[in-house]
Amino acid sequence: MTPDSRKCLFVVILDGVSYDLAHASGGLDRFDESAPLRTVLGYSVAAQSSILTGVSPAQHGGFCMYYRSDSSFLKWARYWQYLHPGLKWRLGGRVGLQNVLRRIFGISGYFDLYKIPDSLIECFDLYEHTAMYEADSLGEHPTFLQTARQSGYAVKTWDWRDEFEDALDEANAAASSSEADVYLLYTCETDTLLHGSKHDETTIEKLGEYFEKVDKLFEAASASCGDVQMLVLSDHGMKEVKDTVDVMGLLEKIPFKIGKDYMAFYDATMARFWFSSDKCRESIVSALDDIPSIKRLSDQYLKDEGCLFADRRYGEEIFLADPGVVICPSYYGGSPTLGMHGYAPDSQGYDAFVASKNISLQGVSTVCDISNLIVNALNCGKQES
Repeated sequence: MTPDSRKCLFVVILDGVSYDLAHASGGLDRFDESAPLRTVLGYSVAAQSSILTGVSPAQHGGFCMYYRSDSSFLKWARYWQYLHPGLKWRLGGRVGLQNVLRRIFGISGYFDLYKIPDSLIECFDLYEHTAMYEADSLGEHPTFLQTARQSGYAVKTWDWRDEFEDALDEANAAASSSEADVYLLYTCETDTLLHGSKHDETTIEKLGEYFEKVDKLFEAASASCGDVQMLVLSDHGMKEVKDTVDVMGLLEKIPFKIGKDYMAFYDATMARFWFSSDKCRESIVSALDDIPSIKRLSDQYLKDEGCLFADRRYGEEIFLADPGVVICPSYYGGSPTLGMHGYAPDSQGYDAFVASKNISLQGVSTVCDISNLIVNALNCGKQES
């Protein structure tokens, strides 16, 4: 179809901002409509992929940053563990290794090895090989950006690699010269803010500044473009960290060894396992079932949440921390942050948010509803679901 040349749609994603915090900041008062959004189980890759495609994690394939794989590009990192520490330092450490792997394998998605043990790096693969806001599809499901392109709309995007201030300025300039019809601006700055701050008045005031900047973009675009629509949303909420649990320390006491008898990935809020024997599985499950602050996720729960993967790439057993509890140490570091996400979607105060100008939010209640909302706003027809 031929797009309406006057239409100008802005989609702004503020990572990690809960509905409650967005409301407290006064930011939602700047919009015609706003609503809480139920997120999906998993981390940012899960929620953002569901926003882009309108389908569940089990359908688009994203749940956590890393999954178990015997054929990963990271197998080439196996030799890293044998290098002398001094040589590793001269090569730039983990950052140097990441940069080499990025160049060799063309990785454009968010990629950080964090604190994954050297000997285990090769056992995992990265979900986001291609930056998701550049991808045409995720798990064979087209993104709303690709649907817009196929319908004749010009699209411009900015993501975590761009400073948000620069993205706002560039989007405003692009809209003024009619370079595109659809503009997507994603920022992880809000996520970084909420990971590293108490959710107090100072932090809420800083969040309000992001909404003010977005509002100014809308006003400027309206002056130059005329028919402007805007959707501002987040992918998930963020909980203040109240407690920690040492899963790794507990499992050092069992008669089974990681890398030999079982494999594990310790996310900030999930402990995920793969086993070589039933005895090992029973030992780990029994040990962790005694910890009150983490819960074993049943297959039925994972299925209900759209996160049951038939190949168990994300874990044969998955344990999830209670809201406000983090696994520490984990493969993301030895010290807890002040805020964290990756909890059960129905946790109190954990909803994401959506707010709009000149777009009705009727019937929108989850992050999986956003893709169709945008496709319909552009009159592209219904997105696959």
